[in-house]
Amino acid sequence: MVSRFTAKRPDAPTSRHMFFFSIPYLAASFDLVENFFHLAFLENSLPVAQPWVALAAGFANAKWLLAAATLAACAVYALGNARRAAREKAAALSAAEDACNRN
Repeated sequence: MVSRFTAKRPDAPTSRHMFFFSIPYLAASFDLVENFFHLAFLENSLPVAQPWVALAAGFANAKWLLAAATLAACAVYALGNARRAAREKAAALSAAEDACNRN
C-alpha cells in the first residue's frame, strides 16, 4: 500500500490524497494521548482536576471527529467511484446501442 503512495506514476496521489490518508493516523495519535491521560489519572500521577480532564476530553472529541471525517471521506470517495462507474457503463451501453442501430 505504501508503494502505491510513493510510486512516481501518472496517477500518483496528490497532497489531498495524502491528507486524507493521514487522518486515521492523526486520530490514532489523539487516542494514544487520551489513553496516557487516563493512565496517569488511574496511577494518581496526575491529579484528576478540571483542566486535565478537559484536555483529555478534548483529545477524545478530536479523535471521534477525525474518525467521523474518515468515514465521511470514505463514503464520498465510494459514491464518487460508483457515480463514475455508472456514467462509464451508460456511455458504453449508449455506444453499443448506437453500433447496433447502425447495422
